[in-house]
Amino acid sequence: MAYSMQGPGQLSGACDQISFQGYSMDNREADLSYSPAWTEQSTAADGGTSVMLRNLPNNYTRSKLLEMLDNEGFASQYNFVYLPIDFQTEASLGYAFVNMIDSSYVPKLQERLTGFKKWRVPSKKICEVRLCGPWPDLEAHIERYRHSSVMHHSVPEEFKPVLFENGKQIPFPKPSKAPKAPQIRRAPGPVSLAPVATHVVGSAALSPGLVQRSNF
Repeated sequence: MAYSMQGPGQLSGACDQISFQGYSMDNREADLSYSPAWTEQSTAADGGTSVMLRNLPNNYTRSKLLEMLDNEGFASQYNFVYLPIDFQTEASLGYAFVNMIDSSYVPKLQERLTGFKKWRVPSKKICEVRLCGPWPDLEAHIERYRHSSVMHHSVPEEFKPVLFENGKQIPFPKPSKAPKAPQIRRAPGPVSLAPVATHVVGSAALSPGLVQRSNF
């Protein structure tokens, strides 16, 4: 099943694939952490520690997201954050995963950030918070991403998931084997004979019409 964006930050469908501004990118990491069945039926009483923040500005960066969490009173209360990025446009996909160090912090975060709109960038978006259920804990997130191509050395640090301990960033555990570099595949679209600019992600140059695929 396809998971698509009906405009910047608007999500619908299942989580196998995300389409963003005319480009398609496999984003199977979302499978683990987000499912409408999980988030709509889960409550804080389930004891889960992971949440999905939705309707984030697409020009938000990981640094801005971390700053927002700290400024809203959650410094040292989370240990994992991942803001998925479209490698070609270098824009966020409008959502992020956050794992709190204890389930007791989840209701506070849900109350504080539901309806949040004091963004550091111009945006009319209103944040939504979805509970991810009790299944994806910190260890699950680590195992999901440490072997992912998003951890390849060619991917900019700002695009990667990040771990914290006592409020300080710590290195991601090394994978048992080297992650594969993100693959590039051509997305369907109109053919243009005009020169196009390229975008560089690490050592890979991307042209419009080419998309970055992560291997999971």
